[in-house]
Amino acid sequence: MNILFLNSSKEWGGNEKWTVNVACGLAERGHTIYFGLRSSVIRDRIWSKKVSVITFPFANNLDFFTSIRILSVLYRHAIDYVVPTKQREYVLAGLAGKFRKKTKTVFRFGIERPLHNFRNRFAFCSLADLVIVNSLRVVNALKQTSCFDSNKCRLLHNGVELPSDTNQLRDEYRSMLDVGPETTMILVVGRLARQKRIDLAIEMGKVLVEKGCSVKLVVVGSGGAMDTYRNLIQALDMDKHVVLAGHRDDIQGFYQAADIFWLTSRSEGMSNAMLEAMAHALPVVAFDIAGVSEVLKNGHNGMVVPFGKTKEFVQSSLKLIENRGLGKDIGARACEAIQSDFSLERMYENLESLLMSEHV
Repeated sequence: MNILFLNSSKEWGGNEKWTVNVACGLAERGHTIYFGLRSSVIRDRIWSKKVSVITFPFANNLDFFTSIRILSVLYRHAIDYVVPTKQREYVLAGLAGKFRKKTKTVFRFGIERPLHNFRNRFAFCSLADLVIVNSLRVVNALKQTSCFDSNKCRLLHNGVELPSDTNQLRDEYRSMLDVGPETTMILVVGRLARQKRIDLAIEMGKVLVEKGCSVKLVVVGSGGAMDTYRNLIQALDMDKHVVLAGHRDDIQGFYQAADIFWLTSRSEGMSNAMLEAMAHALPVVAFDIAGVSEVLKNGHNGMVVPFGKTKEFVQSSLKLIENRGLGKDIGARACEAIQSDFSLERMYENLESLLMSEHV
């Protein structure tokens, strides 16, 4: 198959990681893959030399010059599928795909929210041939748009890389973060954006400290809310118990150093960070948002709490802090789930099968 993936972002996040991984994974499996982008942030992370990179302006949501350039690529390279992954690209790629009838337009939509503006409703209802989603609850959110045909949706769960060694860096990173052997390190990974609800993590960390727990909350990620969270940490007198580590490319060391992973977001599609934590055999405590219950079974391979129920979230965390054996058992079962169903290779295989089944 000849496939053009598009990602116009200037920042690195879960959607960008998904797009790069599936593009490179399908290229390594023998397909002809092109990647349309506008930023070196994405270009520098394309790990397969078999992917051909094309730069587009992506000046705005209605940059018809970019749409014409996309159309040119569709014809020149006989593209079977064009896969836009961001709002900026949906209309641009969708219009190009309509002009070249032999190309199918496959949107990727990975967050649980309805289509909230006319542009997106037009794109999903009139321009998309298929929509790849990573959670069944994303489909339910899309169904709230009356004109959208949910039969276009195809479920493809996220996949993550399996770590080769989960203990090698543990002592080094715990020392760097000043985490003692008796201290429970709780890890949160994600952009410092409102939807991630890092404020709840800090507030629940405060509750654990007040209950006499020796804990250190480590937050890995960057974003515009950094100063807001610094102020909250100071207001709660949590300076000694919270580390805002910023963006880190050495994230594996943080997973290895941690004892518990928290997912406090109010909305996701399926959290890559949660899957990565599970791959490192970390017990996860998560609010029951999109994607969570499709992976975690409460009390078996994770702890699932209704969103906003912070007391229950703290109680679930206390069980893991007070019973490390329980945490190890839950973490081991979490790792098994990733190995069997949520590896990168499984995701590549499932996406390849999905596209081949639609290919005419």
